[in-house]
Amino acid sequence: MFSFIARAQQGITGRLTNAAGQPVAQAALILSAPDSTYLESAVSEDDGSFRLLSTARPYLLTVQHLAYETRTIADSRSDLGTIVLELKAQTLEEVVVRAERPIVRVQNGRLTFTPQGLTKSKILATAFDLLAETPGLKSTDGESIRLIAMDQTPTLLINGRPSTRDAAATLLYVKSLPADRVLRIEVAHTAPPEWNVKGAAVNIILKEGLSDRLTAQVQTQWDNKHANRFTQTASVMYTSGKFSADLLYRLSSGHEISRTNMYVRHAVGSDTTEIRNHTDYRSHTPATHDLY
Repeated sequence: MFSFIARAQQGITGRLTNAAGQPVAQAALILSAPDSTYLESAVSEDDGSFRLLSTARPYLLTVQHLAYETRTIADSRSDLGTIVLELKAQTLEEVVVRAERPIVRVQNGRLTFTPQGLTKSKILATAFDLLAETPGLKSTDGESIRLIAMDQTPTLLINGRPSTRDAAATLLYVKSLPADRVLRIEVAHTAPPEWNVKGAAVNIILKEGLSDRLTAQVQTQWDNKHANRFTQTASVMYTSGKFSADLLYRLSSGHEISRTNMYVRHAVGSDTTEIRNHTDYRSHTPATHDLY
């Protein structure tokens, strides 16, 4: 009994390396319960070592790094030993080793990501692109942002304040926001009281004190599966000292086609019943205009 208690009080420790045995620093570690309840976050040290204080057992540990594949470990041990991470196909090694590398740290129970330097190695035009690369977050469809450990959609905030727009409009705004305007990104699995939102949240901190400038951006998207869907977004942003104003316009239009074939065969004793159903569905979305 004493031995078990002593091990539990040790928290969770380990060391991250790559396949060559080199330490992996600045990796985000997110600890959660088996039911995905968030427990704790940490960042690996320069020698690859990490330590989490939680005594919860069993647990899920998600390890995420810009240059390595995300790994999730289900375990109950206090000492995980050496964890080897697999390099991504498109390595960001030049970002990881430079002094200007992106910085990940834990502050007040939230992961803070400083993306400076990342945009020089990847084509990341918008704040949404940065969110998709932020440790602790993921975008599998290019249309939404979710937490990795909890697989939930967080509330998006700008400069610590909830948007007056609805969730869809806020996401659209983030997709139009130039990446070079982002100072840092904060990921909180449990939002602090001052953010005035419940549950998980992501806070995008914008740069201040920018010189007078007018920024414009146009984005066009065309999707084709069995039908065409067209979306065009234009944004204009003006900054002067502490004053800033954004204008966002979106035009969308498209067609949707779906087909369902169903065949069911029931056999009860010597009786057989067959059901066949064929359904074609077509719809057209008229041109819609959104102005924010």
